[in-house]
Amino acid sequence: MPQSVLEQAASDQEEDQVTPGTKAPPPGFLADYITRQVVRDTPEEREAVQVLAQRLVEDYGYPKTHVQTHPQFRVRRSPADKAKSYPVDIAVFNCAEKTEADLFLIAECKRKNEQDGLAQLDIPRP
Repeated sequence: MPQSVLEQAASDQEEDQVTPGTKAPPPGFLADYITRQVVRDTPEEREAVQVLAQRLVEDYGYPKTHVQTHPQFRVRRSPADKAKSYPVDIAVFNCAEKTEADLFLIAECKRKNEQDGLAQLDIPRP
């Protein structure tokens, strides 16, 4: 029988426990909260992406299997575009398959005090 969303989220949190003998990421890198993949430790990654990803799972109950951080999910610039050329920092899906049709929420994260986020949201009008 498939697990409910809450059961999956609880299972994800159990997997987050630090395993004795595991190696810490090298200096300048960190382990992604969702995938445990080693990624570059930038202010945006540390202060925004990782914090929001953890809150989505622990505070809001999204299963890790429904969240994608690395590799970044790519979206189209507009509905008419064919190519998915824009990476998003965090994508949340309705199911674990992570298809465009199941995309539920996207988040573009910025480090604290970053002011250029609004320009990224501005879609040029033809």
